[in-house]
Amino acid sequence: RSCGLRPKIEGVVGYVDCVQQHETAYLVMERLYGQPLGDVLLQKGQKQSAAEIVLWLKPLLATLQQLHEKAIFHRDISPNNIFLIGKDKPVLMDFGLAREGVRETWHSTTLGAGTFIAPEQLNGGRCAQRTDLYSLGAVVYLCLHGEAVPPIDARRQGAALKRLAQADNLTEWLQNITEQCLALDIEQRLESARWLL
Repeated sequence: RSCGLRPKIEGVVGYVDCVQQHETAYLVMERLYGQPLGDVLLQKGQKQSAAEIVLWLKPLLATLQQLHEKAIFHRDISPNNIFLIGKDKPVLMDFGLAREGVRETWHSTTLGAGTFIAPEQLNGGRCAQRTDLYSLGAVVYLCLHGEAVPPIDARRQGAALKRLAQADNLTEWLQNITEQCLALDIEQRLESARWLL
């Protein structure tokens, strides 16, 4: 199997070599220094301030926009797949479920981190870049509220997304975009990461 090296995209973990043995290709990834967002949240009690979230969210949105423009969809965005080299330098990792080359839509599988996957991933439905935005919205929701988005089935039965009782302008902005990303209907979500930059 061929695994030619491609140019690095800013904000995406790179690979420096490809070894082929036993009819399998193995990628040698670049070494990163920092920690996954999931570990940061565990240390901080599963919550971050709006200011802390925005530091890594804005560059990550720019990375997602680059990927989506190349028709690359991650399909598994979660706190453990966002690696923070610094507070404002996120690196998107684990492209094992990613798909490339489909401009409009593709059919999903139920693979991925259950708390963060979009509704259309539960039934193999039509998916697009908005699917990645749902997952990112679920990550931001966790960071803001210290708990995961209610299960999709519960939301379909009327369970509401939480809102903070007292919110400054930045937190209000984050809550609003998170709700737009977390729309159950894919057509009701923000169209692309560009709208959030």
